[in-house]
Amino acid sequence: MKRLTAILLAGLLMIIFWAGCGPSSSGNDRDRSTPTPTDAAGSETGKTAEPESTDPPDNSIKGKWVLTTENIDRTTNEYNGLERSARYLVDLYEHRYESKYTPDPVDPADGPTPYSAAFDCSCMLPDTLYPGDTARFTLVATVDYDDKPGSNGGICCSLTFFGLNPEPKINSKKGYNYSDSMYYPVYAGCPNEYGHMNDKYESGINDFIDVTMPKITADMNPSAYSEMTVTFSSSAGDSVFVYTWVAGE
Repeated sequence: MKRLTAILLAGLLMIIFWAGCGPSSSGNDRDRSTPTPTDAAGSETGKTAEPESTDPPDNSIKGKWVLTTENIDRTTNEYNGLERSARYLVDLYEHRYESKYTPDPVDPADGPTPYSAAFDCSCMLPDTLYPGDTARFTLVATVDYDDKPGSNGGICCSLTFFGLNPEPKINSKKGYNYSDSMYYPVYAGCPNEYGHMNDKYESGINDFIDVTMPKITADMNPSAYSEMTVTFSSSAGDSVFVYTWVAGE
């Protein structure tokens, strides 16, 4: 009887053991073979195609404009009067106006005390221009010294762009118009010329001129974009800069 009980007990233990192992094994198999929601989402994401580019092909001619020529084209004549004198100095990137009053000892028209002043205009230009890019040109007018503000005149300056068809797009940070060849918007002192007849005295003005160069395509006339001339003009004179087209990357 004891032996039979032992046999039955051993059998019962074996049944419990196998019953416990079965679900665990099948659960592991199910975890390895069934994708989770996260796996499914990752799989779908991986299959998403990249959107095709809608930008038109760039058919423009490759090249650039390089600064090749610089020269001084004009210098305003000096003036020497009985009591007043004016001198103009023109370098490529800086123009200067100097004024001096020396009273007549017998009959001083503007008082017995001499006075003088000097005013400068300068420009900064890039060496290379690229089609489609925007390059920055800078104009600065300053008062170097002025013993009697308002009595010595002043200096004014501008930039003009010529030679390209289509023309570059010009944007002045100060909102000035550079298409008028008889108006020089940047000035210092009281120049009383080139559009500043009654303007107030200025100790200095600067402006940033952003120039966007055109893109050139094969159907354009090569002579229309071979050269661009930039003229730095002031009441003291003119400096001329020539950019020449160079083909290639």
